[in-house]
Amino acid sequence: MKQQQGGINLLELLLALAILAILLGVAVPAATRQFEAHHQTAELNRLLAVIHHGRQLASLRGESLLLCPSHRGQSCQSSAAATGNLLLITESGEPLAFFNGQGHGISFPAHEVVLRPLPRRGTGATLLPCTGFRQQAPRAITLSATGRTRINDTPPTSLINRCND
Repeated sequence: MKQQQGGINLLELLLALAILAILLGVAVPAATRQFEAHHQTAELNRLLAVIHHGRQLASLRGESLLLCPSHRGQSCQSSAAATGNLLLITESGEPLAFFNGQGHGISFPAHEVVLRPLPRRGTGATLLPCTGFRQQAPRAITLSATGRTRINDTPPTSLINRCND
């Protein structure tokens, strides 16, 4: 009696590789898109939390505060926008809170954003986290003059261009 040999032949192996290639061709772009969407949402939520914290602190202290990019949390530096680190300071320059970035830049409309205590009106601003826009459309946070924050699905082109530089 002849003993049956176990294993797979070349045709089965090629068929399995073809199925695997098709599945990876569909799954990898979808996973990349999902990863970028989650990363962008996390950065937007972090920025919202920083802005809300700054507005609350401005109201508690009864004075205007500045939100600006910073390398180490001692002073504002516009070159630090690429790191995503943010510093909350008084108008006299006293640091109050430092927020570490996630390694992605933030496109600022100006050098800093003024956060005024309620009910005073602020200047308003739009902040765009530069999380990379390969699969996801850019989304920004817009701070109105009254202090209301919202997610902006159509940020200004000038901010998008700053991210791409």
